[in-house]
Amino acid sequence: MIALLYAGNGDLSEALITMDSARADLASIGTLESSQADLLAAIERAQTLSQAYLFIADIVRSRIAQQGIAQASQPADAVAARNALATLWLDNDGSSGWPGTLAAIDQLNDPEERRDQLNSGGVYKLSQARYFDEAETIARTYELAPDRNKALALVARALTSYDDYPESETVRFDFDKDGLPDFFSPASTQQERDALAVSLDDDIDGDGIANASDATPYCSVCEL
Repeated sequence: MIALLYAGNGDLSEALITMDSARADLASIGTLESSQADLLAAIERAQTLSQAYLFIADIVRSRIAQQGIAQASQPADAVAARNALATLWLDNDGSSGWPGTLAAIDQLNDPEERRDQLNSGGVYKLSQARYFDEAETIARTYELAPDRNKALALVARALTSYDDYPESETVRFDFDKDGLPDFFSPASTQQERDALAVSLDDDIDGDGIANASDATPYCSVCEL
C-alpha cells in the first residue's frame, strides 16, 4: 500500500492523504445495496485500511520515543490517523456513499461473519485507536454472554496495555498527544532518562498552563 511507504519514509501527512483517497473508493467496491459478496469485499477493504491507520499512528509513537519529534506535525498526524479510523467505522460518509463499516457489517446475513468482523475490526481496532467507549458499546451489543465477555476482554486488554511509546521502557504516556511524555517510568534508570530523545511535558493537559501552576494538570477544561 502506497500510504504505508509514505509513512515508513516519515511523510505521514502524505500517507494520510493517500488513505483518505482509498477510503473514498470503498463505495465503489460495495454498499448496503450490493450483493453479500461485494459488501463483504468492501468490509475487508475497510479492515485493511483500519490496520493501516493504526500502523501510521504506531510509526509516530515509535519514532518519537527513539528520535524525538522529527517534525512538529507528527503527533497531530497520529491523532488524525486514529480519528480517521473511527470515522471509517462509525460515520456515514455522505460524500463517497460509504455507510460506515459498522452499518455495513450489520447488513451481513451470516451472524458468525458479523461477529468475527466486529471482533477483529470494530472492537479490536477501535480499542487500539483509543476509542474505548465506542468499542465497549459495540461489545455490549452481543447477544450471547460468551461472545460479549470475549469482546469486552479485548477492550479491557487494550485499555490496560496502551502505550504511547511502544519502543521505550523509559516513558509510556502522553496525555495531550503533543509528543512529549508525561513522566518517567518508575523502573527507568537515570541513564535511560538522559538518553531519551525528548524531554518531559511541562504542560501535561495542553491547556497552556504549566504543570507547576496548574491545579488540574490532567484536565484542560476543569475549573476550581
